[in-house]
Amino acid sequence: MIQTWYDYSFHWNEEEYGGINVLRIPAKYLWLPDVVLENGAEASQSKLAEYRSNVLAYPNGQILWVPSATRRISCAVNLHKFPFDSHVCTFNFRSWAIDGKTLKLELYSNSKRVDLSDFMKGNEWEVEDASEKVVYKSTDKDVALNFAISLKRRTYFYILTFIIPVLLSWVFMLVLFWFPISNQRIFLASLTVVYLEILLLQLRWSIPNNGSVVPIIVVICGQSIIFAALLLVFSVALKAMLKTAYPRRLPIKLKTVLHRWLSCVLCVQQNRIHEVTTGAQLLNNSSVELNIDKFDQNEIYCDWVLLMTVLNRLVIF
Repeated sequence: MIQTWYDYSFHWNEEEYGGINVLRIPAKYLWLPDVVLENGAEASQSKLAEYRSNVLAYPNGQILWVPSATRRISCAVNLHKFPFDSHVCTFNFRSWAIDGKTLKLELYSNSKRVDLSDFMKGNEWEVEDASEKVVYKSTDKDVALNFAISLKRRTYFYILTFIIPVLLSWVFMLVLFWFPISNQRIFLASLTVVYLEILLLQLRWSIPNNGSVVPIIVVICGQSIIFAALLLVFSVALKAMLKTAYPRRLPIKLKTVLHRWLSCVLCVQQNRIHEVTTGAQLLNNSSVELNIDKFDQNEIYCDWVLLMTVLNRLVIF
C-alpha cells in the first residue's frame, strides 16, 4: 500500500543543499496517517513491520511511504464447492482518528482499478478480477476506502489427491461386488474402509475451518466410508450365512425361482459357479456326516453359492 501526503516542514531548495532531492527517514521519526485495515488480522505484527520501513521526503514537501508489512484479512468463505470454489475478499481501509476534512483516501495516481502489476502468483490461488468500483466514504467524521478482489482456488493438486482417489474408491467398491464370497473380498473391503478414513483425515487438515457449510467432497467421502462399511458387513454376513446354512438343501420353490428367474435377470452364469465350486474346498466339511454322494453335496453347495451371488447382485442394483 502506497501512502503519500505533504509535510511542508521538509520543504527545501535542492541547490542550497548540494542537489539533494530526496531524504530517507525511518518511519518511526515522522507523523504517519493512522490508516488501518478494518477487517485485518494480526494488526499488531503488521504495525511493527511498518515502523521498520523508511519514508521518502522530497523537496516540495511530498512524503512517500510504502509500508513493508504483510496484510492479512478475514474473508467470509463458502466452501460448498471445494476445491472448485471462488471467493471475493473485501479490503476496508479506514482512519479512526482523522476526519474526512483532513484526510483523503483514493487509489494511487487516481486510478479507477486496483493495480495488480506487482502481484506474485501463488500455488494455491489465482486472482480472477479486482473490483472496478472502488467505494469512497468521506464525511466530516469518517473517511474510508473499500475495494474487492476475486480469488479462485487452483484445483490441480486437489483433483490428484482427493477427487480421483474418491472416484476410484467407488469404482473399486463396485468391482468388489463381482468378487466371489471369500476372505479376500472381506480383506479388500476392510482396506477400503481404512483408506477412506485416512483420506477424510487429510481433507480435515486441508480444508479451512472457517467455512459456513460442509464441502461436497467431505459429504461424498463420508458416504463412501458408510458404503464401504456396509460392503464389509454384507460380505461378512454372506460368508457366515454360507458357512452356517450349508449342507442344508434350499427350499424347492426358492431353488426354482433362483434357477429360472433371478439368475437370468441378474446375468449370473450357473455353469461357471459349478465349475468354480466343483474342485474348490471353500469349507471344511470333514466332520459333517452326510448320507449323500459327492455330486449331491456339490450341487447343494452350488445352490447356496448361487443364492449368495444373486443377493450380492441385488445389492448392486
